[in-house]
Amino acid sequence: MVFRIAPIVMANLLALSLGCRTAKPTPLAHPVVSGPTASPALVAELKALDRRLFELVFDRRDDAALRALLADDFQFHHDKGGLGTFTSPEAFVASIRQDFERRATGDTLRARREPIAGSESVYALAQHGAIHTGEHRFYGLEAGRPDQLRETGRFFHVWRKAEGHWKLAQVYSYDHRPAG
Repeated sequence: MVFRIAPIVMANLLALSLGCRTAKPTPLAHPVVSGPTASPALVAELKALDRRLFELVFDRRDDAALRALLADDFQFHHDKGGLGTFTSPEAFVASIRQDFERRATGDTLRARREPIAGSESVYALAQHGAIHTGEHRFYGLEAGRPDQLRETGRFFHVWRKAEGHWKLAQVYSYDHRPAG
């Protein structure tokens, strides 16, 4: 077996000593390139926007600030309710306003949303914006009682940057599961 390998080894050594080089692969006519990566600054910016969004949805009623975060063609898709009434930013803001009113009368449980550590990802979209995905938990809040985990779910948010401002264009809220 050594004798069969030896001629091949010798031929390669001879080629190297004579300055022969192996052929480089021919570049592809249509090379595949990677998409843009999310910088740490982009990740931090979208996580801050996410915190702001849910602060306005659950903790602080400010219709104007919430509307300012939403794109004019905003859509909200939900696994429990479908597209429903959230086909415009105004409909979404009105729904959140109604939730605040129901919470004030005790008709609806106050809630808290918490992203699950390590589940979030941000993907840059060239010359458009970014996608922010992850999993989150929702807690029910009752005075005098510890926060109660009620459900978990997943989110997929499409953010668009226009004229230097981020706007939430699409929300996909899905895979909701009751806490077990």
